[in-house]
Amino acid sequence: AVTGVQTCALPIYELALIFLQTSLKLSKTTDILFVENWIYDYGLHLEIGIAYWWLGEKQTAKVHFTEILKNHKLPANINEVVQSNLKLC
Repeated sequence: AVTGVQTCALPIYELALIFLQTSLKLSKTTDILFVENWIYDYGLHLEIGIAYWWLGEKQTAKVHFTEILKNHKLPANINEVVQSNLKLC
């Protein structure tokens, strides 16, 4: 049960986690057409962290946000977003 979060969108975040965590297990594609590398590099962890935060699991969200910061090629704007998200955890 989630405490402190009152929203009817919770089932959406729970469903999103199923898809996101499954995607995280996939190997990075070797295709060259229509591939968005940022999704593999930090996008999945960012979205998983956000979903966990909305589900009230802030410690788990923090783990994913911290994982993103290990990427030394992280764009400055994403670094700012992640730092802001960490402050909320």
